[in-house]
Amino acid sequence: MAKNKPLPPLSGKAKQIKVGGVYEHFKGDNYRVIGVGRDSEDLHEVVIYQGEYEGKPIFVRAVEMFLDNVQKPDYQGPRFQLIE
Repeated sequence: MAKNKPLPPLSGKAKQIKVGGVYEHFKGDNYRVIGVGRDSEDLHEVVIYQGEYEGKPIFVRAVEMFLDNVQKPDYQGPRFQLIE
């Protein structure tokens, strides 16, 4: 990206994600959202989040996937759900 070129605003979907909020993953673990940003290569929107369990790992996932619904034989619903 060219220096000083302004970025487009975040999408409505990206703005739905609560920075600082705790989300429960459909498999049971909790994660705190650190931020919403963009991939430096292609500028797609990403969520940066940290596990609320031992080791506190940090992950990055595309906004679309973070907000997506899961379709599994034993579960159908949101991948992440805001709990706090």
